[in-house]
Amino acid sequence: MENQQITNDISTLLEKTNVNLVLHALQEENEHSLAIFLLTISPKYSASILSRMKSEQRNDIAREIAV
Repeated sequence: MENQQITNDISTLLEKTNVNLVLHALQEENEHSLAIFLLTISPKYSASILSRMKSEQRNDIAREIAV
């Protein structure tokens, strides 16, 4: 239960943060790490981040999520 609260707190904080700033901070991460990260935050915010990525990177992340 405590881990879920931490995840919720992080999601709440992120949603108050400019998406472009978060995207910049994530630019050095690999697709596997990005997939895990995007699965732990709200779908709406994940979509905001994904929509700003290059299509090739989005496809790679989608493959990671599907596996």
